[in-house]
Amino acid sequence: MSQRFSQNGWPAYATTEHFTRFTAADQGWWAANDDVAVVFAEFIERFDVEVEELTQPTLDDWSYANRLVRGSTSVVSNHGSATAIDLNALKHPRGVHDTFSPAKQRAMHRIRDDITDDAGRPVLRLGMDYTGTVDDMHVEINASAARVEQAANKIRARKESSMDLEDKVAYTKAARARLEKAEDPLRVVVQWPPAVRIARDEVQVFRREMTAQIGALTSMVAALAGAIQGGGSLTEAQATAAAEAGARAALAQLGEALDPDDPA
Repeated sequence: MSQRFSQNGWPAYATTEHFTRFTAADQGWWAANDDVAVVFAEFIERFDVEVEELTQPTLDDWSYANRLVRGSTSVVSNHGSATAIDLNALKHPRGVHDTFSPAKQRAMHRIRDDITDDAGRPVLRLGMDYTGTVDDMHVEINASAARVEQAANKIRARKESSMDLEDKVAYTKAARARLEKAEDPLRVVVQWPPAVRIARDEVQVFRREMTAQIGALTSMVAALAGAIQGGGSLTEAQATAAAEAGARAALAQLGEALDPDDPA
């Protein structure tokens, strides 16, 4: 059998074995490949926050479907190549105009315009912009695999770039919230970069704290041992002084461990 292609020129298949499974907004989706997954995850996550919350547990959010374009007898839907998604379909039925408010329409276009290839061209098309039958729920890939890869790499680079304190706080809260309500926390950690970042950072902080605590105890023991060198015994005042000296050394080590870049 010859290879089938969907309306946008991407390979279409009758099963999901050729596609990538990913998670976004706490739901599972299919994508044509890892790059499409990154692009769709970016749109879905931002849609969920900036446009409207994806309704759950209502099952009206879709990705892959092995079918033809509605009304066609030969053209494969972009859903058939896992290059299309539908969001809150029951609230935004196909063929109905302006199911999103003007503000939400602007937000969706803003998100689309932020997901671009190296030439600054959007790689997504919104069903609300169709010149034929509108499809407000629908978002699809509208670019070649090479251009989608460029867009995905830009998203990856942004997520891996240095974040200022405000971003770190926001991402920390979002990551923890998703981890708390996720049925499979490990999947969230693996597939959502902010969760990876906060998990890694917390492990590093824990390691520094443990190292500092061990160093603190070592300093206190050393101070006490030094005070009783020669086989003598400690008076109450001497023991107090030795403990205070060890505690000061321990605090200094702890401070350096928790804030190693502080010039003070």
